[in-house]
Amino acid sequence: MQLPQELQHFENPSLILVADHVHAQFWLAHGETLEEVDVVALPKDELSDKEGREIGQELSDDHRLHEYLHLLVDRLEQIMSEGVADSLHLVMSADLAHAVLEHSNMEVQEQVGKQLHLDLMKEEPIEVVRRLLAA
Repeated sequence: MQLPQELQHFENPSLILVADHVHAQFWLAHGETLEEVDVVALPKDELSDKEGREIGQELSDDHRLHEYLHLLVDRLEQIMSEGVADSLHLVMSADLAHAVLEHSNMEVQEQVGKQLHLDLMKEEPIEVVRRLLAA
């Protein structure tokens, strides 16, 4: 998608990771464009139905968060290792940003630029970029 002229501040390719505790969106901003690279979501728990068929076990919240964090960091490291971006900007709660960075490799940690500690998953991508640049 085309970034409005006032938001075209990405001379070098930048990955913007927007996440909450269940979903994450990876956006690549460069020049005048913003494109979605990938989406990661924690699979929903599947519970047994009333007919007695075993579909799966419900996971604890801690286990689900750990599983999600693992999926998120693996995908982040994979994207950054492909060399598609020179910097990384995080838009997520402070506790999630801390956990992502704590579990990421040094290469990813060194590429972090801005951090905006807000949950903006439901906002339009252009609004996320606007708020990130204003931070």
